[in-house]
Amino acid sequence: MVRGSAGPDAVRSSAGFDNGTGMVMSDAHNDDVNHPTATTFHERESAFEAKFAHEEELKFRSLARRDKLFALWTVGGLGLSGPRRDTFIHDILAVQGFPHHDKALLQFAADALVAAGAHAAARDAPAALQRLGQEAMEQLMRGGAKPIDLSAPD
Repeated sequence: MVRGSAGPDAVRSSAGFDNGTGMVMSDAHNDDVNHPTATTFHERESAFEAKFAHEEELKFRSLARRDKLFALWTVGGLGLSGPRRDTFIHDILAVQGFPHHDKALLQFAADALVAAGAHAAARDAPAALQRLGQEAMEQLMRGGAKPIDLSAPD
């Protein structure tokens, strides 16, 4: 055995350092990565991170899809067409208000619907937003959800 540079009590052996407690400490970096338990832990951690990222992406895509469906539902209730329809869709999709996005979106739509005299549609807006959210998630979960065409129908 040869004295190492880890201190006067540390003795270097082929296995590592004896730190004076009788335990041999390895001087190899990331030695725990080769240990089966550590590998399992790292695999579980990576799987959890991948699952979390996937769920966050799905949530984001679902909300974006829901908002587009809701914009189309709202312009239908307003009876808009042409440039006014396109402008309204752009405006409703630009609604911010996080962390209260849903409330801001519903307020924007309800104000427009009430101003247009579509009081029944304004009352139905919260239920429509929830229904369209479920529909958006189902479309994404089935896979192959086509992009929503926001252009005016011919």
